[in-house]
This record gives sequence, C-alpha cells and structure tokens, in this order.
Amino acid sequence: MTARIIDGAALSQRIREEVAQRVSALAEKGTRPGLAVVLVGA
Repeated sequence: MTARIIDGAALSQRIREEVAQRVSALAEKGTRPGLAVVLVGA
C-alpha cells in the first residue's frame, strides 16, 4: 500500500462547504439543525 499525503486544510474546507450546503437545504425546508452531546459513564 502506498502512502497518500492529505491536505488537511483543503479537506476541511470541502467538508465545511458541504455541511453549509446541507444546512442551507434544511433551513429552506424549515428545519433548524442543531448539535447535541451525549455523555456516557461517570
């Protein structure tokens, strides 16, 4: 298997753009996305 160099900055930018598009699509339909955290254990 050969090594592959990943440009983290470019990858994160693409992910942010994709998430922004999905959030916009949800907002147009009247759904407001949110973020939740579930803590498990003590």
